[in-house]
Amino acid sequence: MFRRLAAEAPALFAPGAKRKSDFFRDIAGSQYLATGETVAREAGIRYDFLLNVFDRSIIEVENRVYADSIRRHLLAALERAFVALPETASRRAAVEAPIKGILDTDMVETYIVGTGYGRADCRSARSTSARRSSATGSVPT
Repeated sequence: MFRRLAAEAPALFAPGAKRKSDFFRDIAGSQYLATGETVAREAGIRYDFLLNVFDRSIIEVENRVYADSIRRHLLAALERAFVALPETASRRAAVEAPIKGILDTDMVETYIVGTGYGRADCRSARSTSARRSSATGSVPT
Protein backbone atom coordinates (compact mmCIF):
# COMPACT_ATOMS: atom_id res chain seq x y z
CA MET A 1 0.00 0.00 0.00
CA PHE A 2 2.65 2.52 1.04
CA ARG A 3 4.97 1.63 -1.83
CA ARG A 4 2.15 2.46 -4.23
CA LEU A 5 1.37 5.72 -2.44
CA ALA A 6 5.04 6.72 -2.43
CA ALA A 7 5.25 6.04 -6.17
CA GLU A 8 2.14 8.17 -6.86
CA ALA A 9 2.98 11.08 -4.51
CA PRO A 10 5.46 13.06 -6.67
CA ALA A 11 2.89 13.51 -9.45
CA LEU A 12 0.32 14.83 -6.95
CA PHE A 13 2.57 17.66 -5.83
CA ALA A 14 4.36 18.41 -9.10
CA PRO A 15 4.10 21.92 -10.55
CA GLY A 16 0.84 22.24 -12.45
CA ALA A 17 -0.71 19.15 -10.87
CA LYS A 18 -4.51 19.28 -10.83
CA ARG A 19 -6.12 18.51 -7.49
CA LYS A 20 -9.40 19.29 -5.74
CA SER A 21 -7.81 20.45 -2.49
CA ASP A 22 -4.63 22.02 -1.14
CA PHE A 23 -4.99 20.29 2.22
CA PHE A 24 -2.57 17.43 2.75
CA ARG A 25 -5.16 15.35 4.63
CA ASP A 26 -7.60 15.62 1.72
CA ILE A 27 -4.99 14.75 -0.90
CA ALA A 28 -3.39 11.94 1.09
CA GLY A 29 -6.76 10.65 2.24
CA SER A 30 -8.28 10.41 -1.20
CA GLN A 31 -5.21 8.64 -2.57
CA TYR A 32 -5.11 6.27 0.41
CA LEU A 33 -8.80 5.42 0.04
CA ALA A 34 -8.54 4.84 -3.71
CA THR A 35 -5.39 2.74 -3.39
CA GLY A 36 -6.85 0.93 -0.38
CA GLU A 37 -9.76 -0.40 -2.39
CA THR A 38 -7.41 -2.00 -4.89
CA VAL A 39 -4.99 -3.34 -2.27
CA ALA A 40 -7.81 -4.78 -0.12
CA ARG A 41 -9.29 -6.56 -3.13
CA GLU A 42 -5.89 -7.93 -4.24
CA ALA A 43 -4.89 -9.01 -0.72
CA GLY A 44 -8.30 -10.45 0.14
CA ILE A 45 -8.67 -8.33 3.28
CA ARG A 46 -11.45 -6.08 4.47
CA TYR A 47 -11.28 -2.52 3.16
CA ASP A 48 -12.31 -1.04 6.52
CA PHE A 49 -9.16 -2.53 8.13
CA LEU A 50 -7.07 -0.34 5.84
CA LEU A 51 -9.26 2.67 6.60
CA ASN A 52 -8.67 2.20 10.33
CA VAL A 53 -4.89 2.27 9.77
CA PHE A 54 -5.21 5.62 7.97
CA ASP A 55 -7.55 7.13 10.56
CA ARG A 56 -5.30 6.20 13.48
CA SER A 57 -2.19 7.45 11.70
CA ILE A 58 -3.55 10.77 10.43
CA ILE A 59 -5.15 11.67 13.77
CA GLU A 60 -1.82 11.14 15.53
CA VAL A 61 -0.01 13.33 13.01
CA GLU A 62 -2.66 16.06 13.03
CA ASN A 63 -2.51 16.36 16.80
CA ARG A 64 1.23 17.04 16.91
CA VAL A 65 2.29 20.60 17.49
CA TYR A 66 5.15 21.52 15.17
CA ALA A 67 5.77 25.08 16.33
CA ASP A 68 9.31 24.39 17.51
CA SER A 69 10.48 23.14 14.13
CA ILE A 70 8.67 25.60 11.85
CA ARG A 71 11.34 28.30 12.14
CA ARG A 72 14.19 25.89 11.36
CA HIS A 73 12.43 24.39 8.33
CA LEU A 74 11.21 27.69 6.92
CA LEU A 75 14.64 29.31 7.20
CA ALA A 76 16.28 26.25 5.60
CA ALA A 77 13.80 26.49 2.70
CA LEU A 78 14.53 30.20 2.40
CA GLU A 79 18.26 29.49 2.28
CA ARG A 80 17.70 26.98 -0.54
CA ALA A 81 15.71 29.66 -2.41
CA PHE A 82 18.62 32.11 -2.09
CA VAL A 83 20.97 29.52 -3.56
CA ALA A 84 18.60 28.51 -6.37
CA LEU A 85 17.56 32.07 -7.27
CA PRO A 86 20.67 34.28 -7.31
CA GLU A 87 18.64 37.42 -8.03
CA THR A 88 16.81 36.85 -4.73
CA ALA A 89 20.09 36.46 -2.86
CA SER A 90 21.03 40.02 -3.79
CA ARG A 91 17.86 41.19 -2.02
CA ARG A 92 18.34 38.77 0.87
CA ALA A 93 17.93 41.26 3.74
CA ALA A 94 14.74 42.70 2.25
CA VAL A 95 13.27 39.21 1.86
CA GLU A 96 14.58 37.67 5.07
CA ALA A 97 13.88 40.48 7.58
CA PRO A 98 10.06 40.45 7.40
CA ILE A 99 9.97 36.65 7.56
CA LYS A 100 12.24 36.56 10.59
CA GLY A 101 10.17 39.34 12.15
CA ILE A 102 7.04 37.22 11.87
CA LEU A 103 8.85 34.13 13.14
CA ASP A 104 10.15 36.11 16.12
CA THR A 105 6.68 37.34 17.08
CA ASP A 106 5.74 36.04 20.51
CA MET A 107 2.36 34.35 20.09
CA VAL A 108 -0.03 33.66 22.93
CA GLU A 109 -2.85 31.18 22.48
CA THR A 110 -6.20 32.84 23.08
CA TYR A 111 -8.62 30.10 22.02
CA ILE A 112 -8.82 26.89 19.98
CA VAL A 113 -11.06 26.47 16.95
CA GLY A 114 -12.31 22.96 16.25
CA THR A 115 -11.96 21.58 12.74
CA GLY A 116 -13.73 18.26 13.08
CA TYR A 117 -10.37 16.48 12.91
CA GLY A 118 -9.12 17.44 16.36
CA ARG A 119 -6.10 19.32 15.02
CA ALA A 120 -3.89 20.74 17.74
CA ASP A 121 -2.40 23.32 15.38
CA CYS A 122 -5.63 25.19 14.64
CA ARG A 123 -5.26 27.85 17.25
CA SER A 124 -6.02 31.52 17.28
CA ALA A 125 -3.35 33.69 18.81
CA ARG A 126 -2.21 37.24 18.81
CA SER A 127 1.15 38.76 19.28
CA THR A 128 2.41 40.19 22.54
CA SER A 129 2.45 43.68 20.99
CA ALA A 130 -1.19 43.36 19.90
CA ARG A 131 -2.14 42.19 23.39
CA ARG A 132 -0.32 45.14 24.99
CA SER A 133 -1.99 47.54 22.54
CA SER A 134 -5.48 46.24 23.27
CA ALA A 135 -4.84 46.66 27.00
CA THR A 136 -3.87 50.31 26.54
CA GLY A 137 -6.49 51.04 23.90
CA SER A 138 -3.89 51.92 21.27
CA VAL A 139 -3.76 50.46 17.80
CA PRO A 140 -0.60 48.46 16.90
CA THR A 141 1.46 49.88 14.06
